[in-house]
Amino acid sequence: MTTANSLNSWPRRIAGVVVVGGLTYLGMKNAAIVTTVLAGISGVALWPLAAGVALSLAAMANRGLLNRSAHQAADLIVDPIAMIRTSAVGFAANKIIKSGGASGLTVFLRHGRRRGLEAGAVTASC
Repeated sequence: MTTANSLNSWPRRIAGVVVVGGLTYLGMKNAAIVTTVLAGISGVALWPLAAGVALSLAAMANRGLLNRSAHQAADLIVDPIAMIRTSAVGFAANKIIKSGGASGLTVFLRHGRRRGLEAGAVTASC
């Protein structure tokens, strides 16, 4: 028996293979550049990178828990981890697409629809 998720997984797998294959091809064609970049990266101090990653993760967790509180204020019960993930995707969508917040809202509406939450309440919480 096939489900909607199994039907959607094949295009994702094919796209993943194509992307990985393309990156591998570009890496092999530009091996000299890749080795120069890797040599430069190896000389960088790792603590600022680790601190930046840790602060970014803390900021995403903060944003997710803030959005979870907003959802709770609208009487919507959501999982904190799922809300952190959804908030991170919504934040990235807003930064990439530059839609005035509409792209991030669609991420939250999709999350709410998957969990059976009312669209108006999700919109109000956002």
